[in-house]
Amino acid sequence: MKSLSNLLWGNHAKAGPPDAERTFNVHPADPARRESALRLILGSASHAASDSELAEFLNFTRHRGIDLSRLWVAEYDEHAAAAGSSPSPAYAVLPVVSPGRTMLLLSPTHLLKQTPPHLVRELIDRILATADPRDVHLAQVLLDPQETDARQLFQSCGFDLMAELIYLHALVRSAPSDPALPPNFSWQSYSPEKHPRFAAAILASYQDSLDCPSLNGLRDVNDVIAGHKASGEFDPAHWMLLVESTPDGRPLDRGVLLLSPTPRADALELVYIGLAPESRGRQLGTTLFRKALATAARLGLSRLSLAVDSRNTPAIKLYYRHGMQRLSARLAMMRDLRRR
Repeated sequence: MKSLSNLLWGNHAKAGPPDAERTFNVHPADPARRESALRLILGSASHAASDSELAEFLNFTRHRGIDLSRLWVAEYDEHAAAAGSSPSPAYAVLPVVSPGRTMLLLSPTHLLKQTPPHLVRELIDRILATADPRDVHLAQVLLDPQETDARQLFQSCGFDLMAELIYLHALVRSAPSDPALPPNFSWQSYSPEKHPRFAAAILASYQDSLDCPSLNGLRDVNDVIAGHKASGEFDPAHWMLLVESTPDGRPLDRGVLLLSPTPRADALELVYIGLAPESRGRQLGTTLFRKALATAARLGLSRLSLAVDSRNTPAIKLYYRHGMQRLSARLAMMRDLRRR
């Protein structure tokens, strides 16, 4: 079976000048090149992307409204001349702009060992330079923790390590009931009228939080909420405040739980869970998490999934106690484009 480099370059890759002397073009991918560029991004060191993987991803982009016209490629000039045809991309990056003014860069980091670093840096720099500052404040990339070369390259492009994210899931084997609430506690769902309360509860939960503390202050809370809404299929009924009523009837928002069904994956994503500092140590985190499990069961979804900062030991212990298992890990790196 041919290696991925042979599939991309054939015999021509063995001829020609060293990488440092080769010329290349960096530009948005025209429609005729998008398929080959996406195959680079979707492939791995062990195999090229299959037709079914490409088709599934294209369906995903249509479902999520991902703009493929933002796809960029880097192509070696002399390959086209040697082959007598249009060049094949040597590297590609798809920026995925999301509500909340963030942009996730998807790239074939498995190709970095055979791609000149200056080529990839040029490609990334061009994409970031052309991002509309009204639409994008933060650029982000998620890397395998073993990809030390990718981490170094993105650091050279101005990205900082924010967190190691651990991805967990739990199988919902039974139909757990809603957790019993302490006296004077109740659930309240999201509505436009309650938006300020949700924003305040989220901001309060950031105080002394161990969950991605480097992000604190980098985003407006309304951008945070917009990003959370876009993470899956938003349903206000699954965004909840855990509220305590005072003796005089005032509501105190003690915790916030944001859930997003992903029926395509037969899962409920725990998008965010948080408590204000004065509400911690009262087992309310357990109440919030059990509510998430009960919601997954009620919706008929077989899994509950989430991502957590590897430094957030109390949360990880809570999740493991309730049967969650580790799936994978990613390094989250970020660059603030407002500082260019």
